[in-house]
Formats: sequence, C-alpha cells, structure tokens
Amino acid sequence: MQSASFTLSEAIILSGVGYGAYMAFMLFRTSKQLTHNGFLALLMLAFALLNWRIVLITSSFDDAWPSLLKYSVVTVTAIFPALYGYIRSITQAGKPWKPWLHFIPFFLHLLFQGVRFLPSSWRGEDAHSSFFVIASGVLTATVLLQMIGYSWAMLQLITGFEQRLKQQYSEVHERSLQWFKQLLGSIAGIFLFWLIVWSIAKVTELRIADFSLLFIAISVVVYWIGTQGLSKGMLYLSLPEELPQGVQISEEERERAEALVAKIRRDKLYLQPQLQVAEVAEAYELNAREVSYLLNKGLGQSFYQVINTLRVEEVCERILQDENSHFSFLGIALESGFHSKSVFNKCFKEVTGLTPKEYKKMHGKKS
Repeated sequence: MQSASFTLSEAIILSGVGYGAYMAFMLFRTSKQLTHNGFLALLMLAFALLNWRIVLITSSFDDAWPSLLKYSVVTVTAIFPALYGYIRSITQAGKPWKPWLHFIPFFLHLLFQGVRFLPSSWRGEDAHSSFFVIASGVLTATVLLQMIGYSWAMLQLITGFEQRLKQQYSEVHERSLQWFKQLLGSIAGIFLFWLIVWSIAKVTELRIADFSLLFIAISVVVYWIGTQGLSKGMLYLSLPEELPQGVQISEEERERAEALVAKIRRDKLYLQPQLQVAEVAEAYELNAREVSYLLNKGLGQSFYQVINTLRVEEVCERILQDENSHFSFLGIALESGFHSKSVFNKCFKEVTGLTPKEYKKMHGKKS
C-alpha cells in the first residue's frame, strides 16, 4: 500500500468524491417533494463512485481487490439514464412512465461483473478471458449509444419545455434549462475524452488513473451539478402545462386576443420585469390557461413574445424622446420592463431588425 499522502490532483478528486456523496444525500432528502432531485442524487452518486474508483486505484487497492473494483466502472451506464430521468421529471411532470426500464443496462452490466466472483472451475479461465473482452466492448458501446440517444431525447424535451415556459412567463432566464444544456455538453465531452483515454490505456502501459485531468473535470462537474441542482430545484415546482394542439380559433377569439393585448398595452403591465401570465389573468378576471391559449392561437405568439414586443415598443418610444437622451439604452430597457441586457438586445433585434443604436440613428437622433 502507498502512504496516505495525496498529490494536489488526488486531493481535488477526493474532494469531488466527498462532495458528491454529501450532495447526493441532501438531494435524496428532498426527492419526495421534488422527484427530479432523486435522479440528480443518483447522478451525483454515480460520478462520486467513478472518482472513488480512481482514488482506490492510485492507492493500489486494485491490486488486492481487482474484481471488486470492477463494479464501480459499471456506474457509467447509470449516468445518462439518471440525466434523462431528471429532465423527464421536470419537463413531463405528472405524466406516467417507468424509469426503472432505463436502468436495465446498468443491472445487466452489474450481473456481468458478478461472474468474476464465480469459482474458476465454474466459469473456466478461457471463457472468463473471452467473456470479459466482449463485456468490456459491450460496456463501451452501451455508454456511447446512451450518450447519443439520451442527449437527443433530452434536447427534445428541453426545447418543448422552454416553448411552454414562454407561454406563462415574460422573463424565462431563471427557469430556463440552459444551464443543463451546458452541463450535458460538458458531460458528453468528458465521456468522449474517457473513451479516448480508455482506448489509449488498452494499447499502452498507461492506466486510466494516470489521466488525472479527466477525473478533475468530473469533480468540477460534480460541484456544478450539486450547486445548480439545489439552487434551481424549487423553481421547477410550478410548471407550464402543454396547450392543446391543432385547434382552430374563431374570429371572435382572435378579436379577444387583440383586445387583451390592447389592455396590457394601455395599462402598461409589461413594465413589471417578472410579469407572469397568472398576473395578467388576475388583472382581467380571466383564466391563466385561457390567456396563454388566446395569445398562442389567436396571435401566433407566446406570452413571452407578446410582452417583450410591447417592451420593445416602449423602448423605441422612449429612446426618441429628448428627455431621455442622457439615459443609456440599457437604462431605458430596464425602465421598460426588461430584466437583462442579453434578452433586451435579442428581442429588440427580432422586433425591429436593428440594434438600438441603429434604430435611433435611422430616426435622426444622435446616440
């Protein structure tokens, strides 16, 4: 056995193990109220076990218990199903499904590894050797297929969810799953790197444990998952429902939608940065679902688009007024209901086809 001292990289990896296990416990505690946190806890635990394996390898534990250590590598087949379970629980809340089916590859690989503990007289040395060459290849193929298939499925769920968010909120940044898209990209990158490292280790004398950068990256992802998961978990308690599709709207409903927008413009409700469809519904004694439906079907726009278009109109009016000439574009945007510079710039360009500076110049005003 090696001494108990650790290098800096090993200390970072070990801290990722400890933090991952702690955050998994904290997330499991809230999983009854927030189902998606249960899947996030599984994800944290899987990453923690992967890094724990490296800690054991670097301490030469694998020399004493090589078969037992093989079990930890199987956790990679649980990572993408856990990611999918998290997103599925958020974006399709309340819809029945069977999450355990997605973990079948994990349990099958677990059984494969169990063969290592059978007496050699039962399994045979030659069969043992060829069996695990095949099992190792199947494991790698499974992870690659999971990464491709689940990534595509999750992006589809996220796209639909974000479209529904815009039916209820005028500011969607905090509830957006953009952070998860970045996380998914990071994890996919790590796994591609892992497959490359694994291939190199197979044809050289290097061990996977020698690629400490890979496992430091996993530790960083663990910190990221835990922080984002806990901070954003409560935001997904109240989720937008899907609107009925393929329903024709009458001329009367279209006129009602236009009249509703006229009222919002008249009362300047859009000046509230965090305006929600429920608040508009309450102001005009309507049902929140009805408001979303009217705007979506009557005008072909989401609540997000309607409100931010009104905000752009407000900005266009204000930046041409002489009394506002000493204000910056961002200052005017914030006074007009926008919550962030990036959303303002994007919406302004979409509505006018110009930047604020170009718009002001086109109307003969100096910036």
